[in-house]
Amino acid sequence: MTIRYRFFPEQRLVIIRASGAVSPEELVETDARILSDPSWVNGFDILCDYRELEIPIADLEGIEKLVEHDAENAHIQDRSRAAVVAPRDVVFAFSRMWETLSREGGLTGAVFRTMAEAVEWLGADDDPDTLWPPTSSSRSKEVSL
Repeated sequence: MTIRYRFFPEQRLVIIRASGAVSPEELVETDARILSDPSWVNGFDILCDYRELEIPIADLEGIEKLVEHDAENAHIQDRSRAAVVAPRDVVFAFSRMWETLSREGGLTGAVFRTMAEAVEWLGADDDPDTLWPPTSSSRSKEVSL
């Protein structure tokens, strides 16, 4: 499994790309790295590109860990929004559980089937796939877990 992320300060955006099988713990670890990165600014939007995510290794307890992590870090991401692109049914379902539970913690997030829907919801002017083509890892902070 691989999780990569990259900051786009001019767009006030962080793109996270995950592929393969991913556990909630790996997502929490990646989020913690992003939020502690000197490039992070509260108010940056987060775009989670899960189009290549095959199987989320998750259950309700794992989703609750993600939500708990988000709630613990609300003070440094409370002005941010998170859009998740999850075209596969199982990834979409787990992402929707996260979305529903995260609302209670004050995080603004939404799950979409397509990149176009996520970009529209974020109100982004730039196409994320143009900013950072999915096959490109140049200048990205890559995390392989």
